[in-house]
Amino acid sequence: MITEHKYSELTWVNIEDPTRDEIDKIAEEYRVHPLVAEELMQPTIRPRVDTYDNFLYLILHFPRKTYNPEGEGQVIQETEVDFIVGKDFIITVHYDPMDSLHDFEKKFETSVMLKKARLGEHAGILFFYMMRIMYKNLQEDLDVFGGELKKIESEIFSNRSRDRVHKLANIRRHFLDFKQTIRFHGDILRSFNEEGKNFFGVDFSHYLSAITSEYWKVFNALEGHRETLGELRETHHLLLTTRTNKIMKTISMLAFVAVPITMIAQIIGAGILDVFIHDGNIFTVFLSATIILTIGMFAFFKVKKWL
Repeated sequence: MITEHKYSELTWVNIEDPTRDEIDKIAEEYRVHPLVAEELMQPTIRPRVDTYDNFLYLILHFPRKTYNPEGEGQVIQETEVDFIVGKDFIITVHYDPMDSLHDFEKKFETSVMLKKARLGEHAGILFFYMMRIMYKNLQEDLDVFGGELKKIESEIFSNRSRDRVHKLANIRRHFLDFKQTIRFHGDILRSFNEEGKNFFGVDFSHYLSAITSEYWKVFNALEGHRETLGELRETHHLLLTTRTNKIMKTISMLAFVAVPITMIAQIIGAGILDVFIHDGNIFTVFLSATIILTIGMFAFFKVKKWL
């Protein structure tokens, strides 16, 4: 599906889930190189930047939240966006719905309709505004994960939840998928900065630096959340170990208290009970010794702070 937006002399063409005919039409209209047209019809594993006579070709992958059809909840999927940035046009091609591009489309149309658009004199500046919104949306996604970490932190210290390990593992997987998706953005944007200055002029350097800055905001936020996650996992493990030790202490105390009872049961089973029946003094001495031994061991353990 092709949607076309215009502002002054600038044109933005957004193509979602393109067909061969749509790609051929756009390629002919905007003089897109046949190699690029062929690239648009299939996914690209590695992002990159290429320079052509009349445009810059940029491939980036973005994380996209979606729901697993197998019922495992929300997952992060990698989706590709191809950018063809000319002097007075920009073409975006993607096969999956992109909320960030939809948000940019609404702002673009609103600004043009209200005649408040300040999109600059060439498509490079339009690309800057587009990328700023895309990175802003990624930042908002990370803020959502940050909120989940806050909830888990509260649950860890209040002991309200029983599935904390699963929650921590799930967020860790999200962060890993997120990082794997954007891991090449820094290198690609550095290359794009050099090519962009040559293509649009030195005056475009400020916008190029701003795009890179937006990326590093996302990357640093991701690393900050990953660090927090690691500390929460360590804290949870420490608290879990402490609780386990307390449980083992309780079990040990119960076993310790049961020792005299076990001794009496063994004595009864051994037939010594008849001796106690015929001589009450022996039973009294035995019972007193057992109680004194129990209290003495308990006091010894208490002094050693084992209980």
